[in-house]
Amino acid sequence: YNSFFFFKRGQWKKMPPVQRIFINPSKKRQKFYGRVNLSTIISTREFKAYLKFENDQKIFLGSKKSVKLLRAKIDPLADFLGVEVKDHSI
Repeated sequence: YNSFFFFKRGQWKKMPPVQRIFINPSKKRQKFYGRVNLSTIISTREFKAYLKFENDQKIFLGSKKSVKLLRAKIDPLADFLGVEVKDHSI
């Protein structure tokens, strides 16, 4: 759709059927600099959820630092769509 001053205009598109929702682990690295040009790299593990359609198109749903928090967020969507959640983090 097109948006102009919060007015939306456009046509609805039909989406292909949803195949599944899956969770992938990833590493997130952040580099912090101090006052005297000293840096610290902090690595954290993060979990990302994606929605996969039958035509292999993927849509990012969200990310959290723990699988439990991410599952609490995406399980209602999986129940609504009637698809399974495939967890690749195990």
